[in-house]
Amino acid sequence: MNLYYFIFQFPKKYVMTKGILHTNVIPVNYDLSFDVDLKNFNFSGKEVIDLEVKDTYEIILNSVDLEIKHASLSYKKRSLKPKIKLDDKKEIMTLKFNEKIRGPAKLMLEFNGKLNDNLLGFYRSKYTINKSEKYLATTQFEAPYARRAFPCFDEPQYKATFDVTLAIDKNLHTISNMPIKEEIKQGNKKIVKFHRSPKMSTYL
Repeated sequence: MNLYYFIFQFPKKYVMTKGILHTNVIPVNYDLSFDVDLKNFNFSGKEVIDLEVKDTYEIILNSVDLEIKHASLSYKKRSLKPKIKLDDKKEIMTLKFNEKIRGPAKLMLEFNGKLNDNLLGFYRSKYTINKSEKYLATTQFEAPYARRAFPCFDEPQYKATFDVTLAIDKNLHTISNMPIKEEIKQGNKKIVKFHRSPKMSTYL
């Protein structure tokens, strides 16, 4: 039987981020959805981050090895489109707006990524059953590698709650660090939703 895992690991030590995040933008909740393709070793993702913002024209997140397809900010019943600047060396993404943001806002992002074989972020692993090779997808988010799976505030001091949803082939299984809330069949796939997590850092 094929298995698909979404596994979180605890940190041994923290590696300082290469970029500098602003302390005036605080994540409150991440609503994360991943559509996983174990045949081609890639994934697509969508997320909505509830934010509390204090007077800024830009939002800086950690992101690396991800293709950003869309970014917008829901703010005061309007949708704002930012200018996107990626810096892979510093592992950050900067979103610049034409007006100052203050108060609650929702950041909406769509992105694509690869299930790498580097044992970092969201990656693939191989195992054997009855001499047949199988693959699973797993995670290594120990700081600072969550940014390789989804754009985020990838520093331990930025704590938020998480709602995780996974779209996987219907013959596969998935686990997370919260119990399954709902499972829906959709064609050849199934949508698995997990309960909201406690407030925690991205590496968990």
